[in-house]
Amino acid sequence: MAFDAQLSATEVVRRCERRVGELVRAGQEEGTVRPPSQTVGRVGNYGRARATSHLPAPLEYFGAHQEQKDSYAMADASSADFDQAIEDAKAEGNLSRANVVHKVQDEAKPAPRAKPLTDQFSSAVDDLTKATARITRLVDDKRFTSNSEIIAVRYHSDLVRARDALQGVIDRLSFSLEEGSR
Repeated sequence: MAFDAQLSATEVVRRCERRVGELVRAGQEEGTVRPPSQTVGRVGNYGRARATSHLPAPLEYFGAHQEQKDSYAMADASSADFDQAIEDAKAEGNLSRANVVHKVQDEAKPAPRAKPLTDQFSSAVDDLTKATARITRLVDDKRFTSNSEIIAVRYHSDLVRARDALQGVIDRLSFSLEEGSR
């Protein structure tokens, strides 16, 4: 019961951190919060900081740079990705900021694009050619004759299935070639 209450409270904190990040970003767009391009300048021999803008700095809304960075990461995620990250973290019992940010960033990554089919096909044909050459070399080995019965019992049906599958591919390719020549 106490752990559930703690998780619920931590979820509220994460949602608030995200909202602060959203509000700071909106303030930067509206011109009410200093944008990243307006940095703090240095004056005098002692390097005392002097703001180049009267606007509040984003860091004034956060406890530290890492908190700012994490809040921005949560704010920049879509609502669906953020909610999913919260649910996943809650299911793990770990709503730490680092875990939620990690999950949000994983959700935001686009799925890797598949290689073009022609590239995949080329690679598969190369692998098949190498495998066929290897099997041919094994059949040409002088030890093949003395082991052919054992090999036939174990692998004949696999080789027939492979041949039939390849024949189906060849037939489809032949059909495509015939259609293309018309």
